[in-house]
Amino acid sequence: MRVDLHSGPPVALALNNRCAVPAPIRARFFEKHRTLGKRNGSGLGTYSAKLMTDTMGLSLRMETSDADNSTRIHLSLLPTAPG
Repeated sequence: MRVDLHSGPPVALALNNRCAVPAPIRARFFEKHRTLGKRNGSGLGTYSAKLMTDTMGLSLRMETSDADNSTRIHLSLLPTAPG
């Protein structure tokens, strides 16, 4: 795993993982209890992270690539505009 910090704007944190998220759960990656093939996984980690960022008005998103076999999680550390 690699972590990148971008000084902005906006200030952001990116977590890079060497595995692609499986296609069947990509669209629902941040939903409660979503996991696939992960032994002892509860599916609460990404759900909890998304819940916390939404509560604080921040932005959390996921990009995954089969070609690169990688996943990147982006966290914007500036509140988003109310919408």
